[in-house]
Amino acid sequence: MNNLLKFMAALAPSTLLLLILFQIFPYTGLGRILTTPLTYMLNIGVIGLGFLIVHLLRHRFSIAVWIIVGVVTLGITVWLYPQENQEHIIYQISNAFGNRQEFLSLTQELQKRGARLFWTLMIGITVGLIGRFFLAKNISGGLIASLLAGIIGALVGNHFFEYWGMRGWFSLVFAFFASCALVFLVDSIVRSANSES
Repeated sequence: MNNLLKFMAALAPSTLLLLILFQIFPYTGLGRILTTPLTYMLNIGVIGLGFLIVHLLRHRFSIAVWIIVGVVTLGITVWLYPQENQEHIIYQISNAFGNRQEFLSLTQELQKRGARLFWTLMIGITVGLIGRFFLAKNISGGLIASLLAGIIGALVGNHFFEYWGMRGWFSLVFAFFASCALVFLVDSIVRSANSES
């Protein structure tokens, strides 16, 4: 169970980065269908290699290994992120800094989506805390699992609803329901895993 929580914590930054990239650079086309599973497979491999290296080094350099693993998984996430008919996102960001007008449009897009992203995260955190209180109260690792499930569920729900062209508070309602479903599922898994051990 402890290794499962470490694995989830190691995969969380790249998952959150991927969800944020979905919000900021939504024009991925069908490439996302191929690259998202490939990104997860490579990140899982890198995390597994990190577990192996930490085990071989007997926890001497574990913090340095996990920092390197985190940077590599974030790099893989950015590197494999697709764009349908535009340059890669690294070039878009560097061009945006080079061209002030594009940079201003990028910051305006972030300001427009910033409030919705804030409320989506607040919904995820709130649902995660409530789910932890009711479903996984005295279980080790229940808080981290509930919070991650709540945040990821809210971000995925919000993005999924916006993907279909719906905007406004409807996406926040869908984020709430997706967050509730994922928190219930994860807390049930954590509770059953702790009852078996």
